[in-house]
Amino acid sequence: MPRPLGDLILDYCRVHRISVPSVAAQMGMTRAGFYKAIKSKDIKVYRLRAISHILKHNFFEDYYPPTRYPSDNMSPLAIENKQLKEKNQQLETEVAYLREIFRLIKFNQADNSSISPAPPPSNS
Repeated sequence: MPRPLGDLILDYCRVHRISVPSVAAQMGMTRAGFYKAIKSKDIKVYRLRAISHILKHNFFEDYYPPTRYPSDNMSPLAIENKQLKEKNQQLETEVAYLREIFRLIKFNQADNSSISPAPPPSNS
């Protein structure tokens, strides 16, 4: 189970050496009221938004990382799929080129087969 948001906020303040009373004052709250608000089971969204703004840290993302949607940056599978499609197109072009070469070789052999080859030179 994820840690309570209140603990994340207090840890953030501790690590960044931000005093809790100064955050509470910026929110128009007492120190005790601030602790009560962040320690409650449900922190109000507007309060969490204000705390995030004051501390310049998005606690929403800490608790619920953003969901990636197909319209966002391409996923690794989408990137691989795109690369494979490009490689497939390249291979199809090469196959068509090789078929044309093979057809020309067969055509050239058919033309040359109607001409009798010269007899081998005699040793006499």
